[in-house]
Amino acid sequence: MIKQKQTPYRSKLCCAAVTNALLLIALLSLSTCNTGLNSLLELQREMYPVQNYDELADAIDEAPENGQPRVIGLVKNIRLSGTITIGNNKNITLTAFDRAAVITAEDTPAMNIAPFIAVEGGGSLTLGHKLAIADLVLDGENNASRSNSLVSVASITGATASLTMNDRVILQNNKTSSGSGGGVIIQQNGVFIMHGGIIRYNTASNDGGGVYISKNGNFTMAGKASMYGNDAYVGGGVCIVDDGTFTMADNTALYGNYAGNGGGVDISGAGSFTMKDNASIHNNILNTLGAMHGGGIHMEVNATFTMNGNTSVYGNPAKDGGGVYMEDDSTFHMNGGSINGNTVSNDGGGVYMKVRAKLIMHGGSINGNTASNDGGGVYSSNNEDYCFQMNGGTIYDNIALAGENLYVEAPSAFYNLVKIIILNENYIIEYGDPFKYDLTIPPAPPNP
Repeated sequence: MIKQKQTPYRSKLCCAAVTNALLLIALLSLSTCNTGLNSLLELQREMYPVQNYDELADAIDEAPENGQPRVIGLVKNIRLSGTITIGNNKNITLTAFDRAAVITAEDTPAMNIAPFIAVEGGGSLTLGHKLAIADLVLDGENNASRSNSLVSVASITGATASLTMNDRVILQNNKTSSGSGGGVIIQQNGVFIMHGGIIRYNTASNDGGGVYISKNGNFTMAGKASMYGNDAYVGGGVCIVDDGTFTMADNTALYGNYAGNGGGVDISGAGSFTMKDNASIHNNILNTLGAMHGGGIHMEVNATFTMNGNTSVYGNPAKDGGGVYMEDDSTFHMNGGSINGNTVSNDGGGVYMKVRAKLIMHGGSINGNTASNDGGGVYSSNNEDYCFQMNGGTIYDNIALAGENLYVEAPSAFYNLVKIIILNENYIIEYGDPFKYDLTIPPAPPNP
């Protein structure tokens, strides 16, 4: 049987529908809605409508391999019997249009070990169209037999694989029973741009409940996008390893995620994270599967985090390091923003650091954090050389038994020294003599 080739939506409209559409344009031509209506009708005319898996696979197979865009519109919910693969210089937009469309997968051994969508070298995929007026949803249906992500992006052949996710797109309810990246996995220089939309309620048995990034993968989160309710052993919202990078900007939020370490974010293996433009990491929760370190952020093994102005890390509980926990040569650059309202049952309400980790503070504030033991604002344990350098910003109104704003543990051996720098003042902490600072840093100016 020969399958009929897909054709643009305009060729499937009946004459009456075309006449009605033209009449509607004419009636609205005098209004300010005319431009938007024309854009919607143009999108509808250019869409390749599909209503099942076979039609979707055909529309992608027949797309040109020269980068020319093809817009595919889902007019019904679709249940996948195979992975949708985008590669070979194909440029695909997959969208709902005037009604919500849900993509699920058959519960078969083949699909349970495969991603819903795989973007490979040279492929470009956009989920959701900026003119769409309904949601596109990828739903794992909480199938406990699944062991792969909803979406995989990897530049396997060397050519860049990229995925852009627009507003009105939701990735949800996926479980990876034996892997990482419950919602999304990005590897081998793959690029993911989340320009709006939601990643929620995904689970990874290993790392990265929402997103897992490795091997120079790159993720950008913007456009008021959010990730919440994701769960993993490490990195409830996001896990970054092996030189992966993550940029969070433009009023985005990571909140209400769960993990044993790094409720919001976990970074290791020279991974890096940049936070700017009103982004927030807040109200993430740690479970007893791990050491309960880093309610908001957990860093180790040469990880780097840069926090810029108008950002916040707040409301994250932990055992140690409510806002941030870092160790093993990791570095946190605080240029602005606030770490506030985090709580711990042990040490380091705002920030906890150990094993050559460094906090370099140029601006921002660490305030209103609470530790049941020591270091309400910042706690440093068993560091060598300098661990804290404060060139600007403020640390104030934190609560702890000792060192309300800053506590630096004494070195564990006579021959070690710990150095800290506060506004060009050098302090040396020697064996048996911890540094406890309860006053506001820097001190408030005297009343005139």
